[in-house]
Amino acid sequence: MAAAKRQIEGEIAAQRAARIAAQGRSKGVEMRRLTQEDILAEAKQTELINRASLEMMLRVEEQKRKTIVRERACDGPRVRTKSALVDNAVVNTITFVDCELPPCIDDVAPDYPAAAKCAVTGQPAKYLDPVSGSPYATLEAFRMLRGRSGRRSSYTPALGPTSAPEGTQPLPVHEL
Repeated sequence: MAAAKRQIEGEIAAQRAARIAAQGRSKGVEMRRLTQEDILAEAKQTELINRASLEMMLRVEEQKRKTIVRERACDGPRVRTKSALVDNAVVNTITFVDCELPPCIDDVAPDYPAAAKCAVTGQPAKYLDPVSGSPYATLEAFRMLRGRSGRRSSYTPALGPTSAPEGTQPLPVHEL
């Protein structure tokens, strides 16, 4: 039955081709209805092509996996750092590779600056007046720096008398 169908379809296609040739048109794409057998044969062919393509792609991927991609080799001097956790403490290591140590590493650390002395009492200062920049140690010394009211309009050693209200004299700063 399938052979008879194919024979009929072949005859129809031949008639169509003869008609097109007689009309003088160029032969276009011939559209014919595929049978189940034709579809299965085409599917087998496509399966073979797809399997070959898959095998080739898998081979290429395997080759890529086998080749070792190495990072660019670092030439010349460099500084290598490493942080590690040892006994709940972080240990940082700095290694100088192919270079000399910078001279600042071997230098002696500078001395700590001298402790600021209170401008009034001469004791070690704990505080710094934000207006005058003078160090002071106690509240009494601050009041002497700023005046009795503690306002900013008092005498400062660095600036001298500042905008004091009229009729008031700034207190002089005396070292005790």
